Amino acid sequence: MFIREFVLKIKVAIVYAILKKLSNYSTISYERVSYIKCKSLFEEKQNEREQFELLLQEKNTPYVNQLLYRINENQNILGKVLYHLVRKFWKPMDTLFFHTAQIGEGLLINHGFSTIITAKSIGRNCLINQQVTIGVKNPGGGVPRIGNNVYIGCGAKILGDIIIGDNCIIGANAVVIKDVPAKVCVGGIPARTIYELTEEQILKNYKLLRKTSMF
Repeated sequence: MFIREFVLKIKVAIVYAILKKLSNYSTISYERVSYIKCKSLFEEKQNEREQFELLLQEKNTPYVNQLLYRINENQNILGKVLYHLVRKFWKPMDTLFFHTAQIGEGLLINHGFSTIITAKSIGRNCLINQQVTIGVKNPGGGVPRIGNNVYIGCGAKILGDIIIGDNCIIGANAVVIKDVPAKVCVGGIPARTIYELTEEQILKNYKLLRKTSMF
């Protein structure tokens, strides 16, 4: 056990030293805190490196996949070296897939089981639950654009060249195939607007997302 913990510390120390040199380290650090808070692992006495160690010692965590995605945004020698190091040190989940060109900071993947994320873009502070599919509606078709502060419930499907507005809630198992305006909750098959969010509800949802996506 001692040897295993020692080896983990060495791996994390190497990765952490290189991570801090990446141009998007602030985003990586921002999302580290998201996962730490979500899992209630945070302790005031822990420093950044110790928090990375906590996250990376867990098995089958979506954080490794997300970390690899962020590292891969750095298309330089340093980023490529680190990408291969992380893949060698920690096995990413084989049920979570990212195929999205642009993802805003503060993304949180809950569980990551059977989750496919293929979008044109995803905004800031979005939370995606398990068994979600975001992608094409028909072969060769377009893919969605997701706004800021969007909560996507488990089992939801968001398909086609559509736009999901800011501050939305996508209900569990909803199948979304049309544009969703800002500030609404949608659900059903096919999804329809269930209700418009009040400013109080928007603020509550925003605080929930920020709680798991902010320092």
